[in-house]
Amino acid sequence: MSATDERRSTFVCPGTARAEAPTDSLRWQMNGVEFTFAQMKENTQEWWFPTDSAVLSGDLAVDAGEHEVRVDLELYIPYIIIADDQVLHIEEHDTKTMSVRQDEEAHA
Repeated sequence: MSATDERRSTFVCPGTARAEAPTDSLRWQMNGVEFTFAQMKENTQEWWFPTDSAVLSGDLAVDAGEHEVRVDLELYIPYIIIADDQVLHIEEHDTKTMSVRQDEEAHA
């Protein structure tokens, strides 16, 4: 699995009372398994291919309806060395309009 840095991963819903999900609430789901960012740092057995789906979730109180959601993620690729003291990192940013689902629906 590519390494991620929880301090550089954000889950944001502009226009909400609490616009950014707390870092410790962030979860990354891939291959049918959910991980905290702390668990991902230690996990070298699980692989995620960037063309495969992944789900990023976090605790964020929002009203019903549609919201613009922005996700910023920085991936570190530890096996591609680009300098003596640096590995490849990729920054991804995406914004989508999404409808609120109840927690039970989100985990179904």
